[in-house]
Amino acid sequence: MSAYQLIEDKIRYNQWANQRILDWLKSKSSHLLLEPVQSSFTSLNKVIHHIMEAETYYLSILEGTEGRYYEELATEEIFQKLLAVDQRLLSWYLGQTSEVVDKIISLKRSPHEERYSVATLITHIVNHTTYHRGQIVGMRHQIGITEPPKTDYYWMFAEKLLTNDKLNEPTRPGKTAL
Repeated sequence: MSAYQLIEDKIRYNQWANQRILDWLKSKSSHLLLEPVQSSFTSLNKVIHHIMEAETYYLSILEGTEGRYYEELATEEIFQKLLAVDQRLLSWYLGQTSEVVDKIISLKRSPHEERYSVATLITHIVNHTTYHRGQIVGMRHQIGITEPPKTDYYWMFAEKLLTNDKLNEPTRPGKTAL
């Protein structure tokens, strides 16, 4: 598997896992997402908002555009924006050549310049979001939400194999699916 394909799989995993978490949360009473919890975020709604903003911020770095922050949003709007940014990230990546994984991005977020490869930034996006999805699963105990979906990386592949689906349809000529 090439580095390009591995990063694409990580992006697809992030999108898949976010969709599963959001579908699960949509099946619960919406007021539960606003219930106070004891965590680094005061509600499930706030942690999802944070995930959406962080993904939007890092995508803006990759796209070379200005980042955007959102005021308080309704839960459904947060869900829509998160799914949209996941799709934008995948579309952006699929529009790049395989050399993009090694491209260096420079950031000036502090007095010094930070330099990261595209692969490192995308890996950070996925890891950051995975961490917060784990928080959501932990926080849900406090408000009585049960049976979270399985969102481990492995389960994305297992689900595809169990349903006889191909994980990734070829997206460009000459690109092979798993």
